[in-house]
Amino acid sequence: MDRLKKIVLDNKTLLTAFIAYCGVFLFFTYFYYQRLAAFGCFDDCFNYMGGYFLLNGKEIYVDFFFNHSFLLPFISFLIQKISQPSTIYSLILIHKIFLFLFSFAFGILLILRFRIKAALALIFFEATKFYVFGDHFLGESFIIYPLMYLVGIVWEKVNERELSKLDYILAGVFGWFCAAIREPYAPLSIILLLMVLVGRKDLKKKAYSLAIFVTLSLVSILTVSVKDFLLNVYFYNKEIIGQELRGNNVYGLGILNTLSYPLRIFTEGENNLLRQILIFFSAVFLSAGIFYSFKLKRVGFIIMFIILAISNIRPTVPGKMFYEAYHMNVWYGLFIFVTFLIVFELFNAWNKKLRFNFLMPFFVMAIFIFISPSFFIWEKIDRVSEFNTNYAQEFTYGSAIKLLSKENDTIFVEERDDLIYWIANRPSAYQHTWYTAHMPLIDRFKEDRLLMFESKPPDFYFDACFGQNKKHRAYLLEIEQNYERLSINGNPSCLLIKNSTLKEITKEKWNSVKPLGFTLNIGS
Repeated sequence: MDRLKKIVLDNKTLLTAFIAYCGVFLFFTYFYYQRLAAFGCFDDCFNYMGGYFLLNGKEIYVDFFFNHSFLLPFISFLIQKISQPSTIYSLILIHKIFLFLFSFAFGILLILRFRIKAALALIFFEATKFYVFGDHFLGESFIIYPLMYLVGIVWEKVNERELSKLDYILAGVFGWFCAAIREPYAPLSIILLLMVLVGRKDLKKKAYSLAIFVTLSLVSILTVSVKDFLLNVYFYNKEIIGQELRGNNVYGLGILNTLSYPLRIFTEGENNLLRQILIFFSAVFLSAGIFYSFKLKRVGFIIMFIILAISNIRPTVPGKMFYEAYHMNVWYGLFIFVTFLIVFELFNAWNKKLRFNFLMPFFVMAIFIFISPSFFIWEKIDRVSEFNTNYAQEFTYGSAIKLLSKENDTIFVEERDDLIYWIANRPSAYQHTWYTAHMPLIDRFKEDRLLMFESKPPDFYFDACFGQNKKHRAYLLEIEQNYERLSINGNPSCLLIKNSTLKEITKEKWNSVKPLGFTLNIGS
């Protein structure tokens, strides 16, 4: 008993940080659960569908197009394989639960390693990541935590503190994990790993770290087709991402926009709660960083400044939120974490009596965020209604196809609402399995789409209502001659059925889709 009491007293600060983090995490997880369907599927569905195609025996990059790194679809594959969700709701819920558990477990690891500074950074991040889609099943939502760990041990090394054997082992694992989850951040994760490995000390431990990274990378190469991986992820992405980077003015001298982002926060952007949070952290980050550099005469602030710039490869206007800001998730989390690293470095070097003064502004900011009327937890949202609104189209069309079709009937979904494939659970007629919004920009996929309609047209065709849009009319007119468009609630729908397939649909099947609003109007 005395030994237990001593352990508790010796780790009082750590236990306090742990309890505070657990409380805050559980509190906000409740609100994230209430916003389970917020903003619809977004890029989450891209990862769900990757897992679904793998589950159906498809090979990533070969049998279906996928322009992101491979690990997240494999994680989704395992989630779906184990949980076997039968509804859209259960599909989304089980993926969100996995993300929450992953986030919580990594939070505990970060607190055990970096103690109260990690706990405070995580509290702020978990409370506000909603604004940068940190609660969505996206690569950025996963890699932010291992990147925090890598940045943290780089900070420890810069400030001349010893790294443990576990630090080196985890550095190798996390360096690989981040690159395998989200390829745009592969340079950042590799740079951080190299910063950990550089130097002549701890050569044996560094050898372990490097060996782990190389081994995992080689295993990954053997898991996928390297040629098709490069085609999908590099060559097909190159021009589109290049256009985006030029649009964000990141090339050439435009790189100064990324480097100066903490300063730009003060002078431009949206007037909202997120921008106010950014202004606060930027003010602390810059003032504490400058003070750290001159008082302690170290280069840590400059190194962190550069690391943050590298993580901000797709900057948006400060204060932009949600769809326009999800690429900022990694930078945002690291920005908060690095700010606390710097503050606590000064905290530890300062007079103990004045230490509380360093944390007082953060407590005030936390209260300001919590009582702000625009803080998302105060929004009155009906979870069920929001879910029905954001997933109604996928559910309605996917269910109609499943009810009207036979198991071997083929489908094709045009550019969006890919979750229809998951709900309908019917094979695709298209050589590359699906036709995402990215694929019409690539000649090979456009040509193969037309070839599909000429040689083996799908039995069921969701045209995303492009046929109702004059801009797309010439694109689809010839195809439509072989199909009949259904009506939904008295209006033309986005679902077309091949004329030969129509003859095989029984009256019972037509009656089964009436509750969904579908009817057939021959000659309409």
